[in-house]
Amino acid sequence: MAKNAYMTKVESLVNKTLPKVIERFNSENNFKLPGFTINSINGWPSNFFQVGMHQAEPRFGTITVDVDVEVKDGRLGRLKKLITKLVEQSLISIGYEYDEVYVEFHNYISIEKNSDALRKFLKTFKTHKGWYSLPYSSSDDEGVDWVVNYDAQLYDIKKPLRRSGECQLMADIELVINEILVGSEEENEWENYYRITDLPERSWDKIEDEIVSKIGGMLPHICVNEIKYTFKTKKDGRV
Repeated sequence: MAKNAYMTKVESLVNKTLPKVIERFNSENNFKLPGFTINSINGWPSNFFQVGMHQAEPRFGTITVDVDVEVKDGRLGRLKKLITKLVEQSLISIGYEYDEVYVEFHNYISIEKNSDALRKFLKTFKTHKGWYSLPYSSSDDEGVDWVVNYDAQLYDIKKPLRRSGECQLMADIELVINEILVGSEEENEWENYYRITDLPERSWDKIEDEIVSKIGGMLPHICVNEIKYTFKTKKDGRV
């Protein structure tokens, strides 16, 4: 569910109040709550038309609270009750009417550990080979081989604003292009090329498809959001 100004206001109040609530809970009980993170609070006014057209006070149906928790054990019930009460009190203090607050728990995903795992995996991506037919050729068999040598690096990784299927983390990948060769693999004859436009778009698509497929096979909870390019190929001594 997309973010809106109403829920941003609720999230701000909850995040401001949460540390004191946890501190009070720990001091009043003989156990501590599991580590958790409130990722988002979502909800849209059920009377959205009246709010927009007649400036009516917003009224919400179900408010959904998305929470990552480190351990799912017997403490989860107490944690759910604490978060539900905190969100309800925040809604009431702002003056929002609502039907219910629903807390949804997910297993905690460490960005740091997953970043390290993805960085190590990306080091195995070095070369992609392919073939494309020559433009304006009358024969489908007439074409050239191509090779791209590159370094794949993690540019950014973060949790998605909204969970979708198995995508628990979204990654941006940077491809540092070190060499582009076009020619004949059979005869080992190559020419150096330097820019993204020196290969057909479908050649770069194949590289991206391979990277996305391999990451999906090894780390299925990490989805590729974007692949960026940096060219280190040189011509006449200049990048």
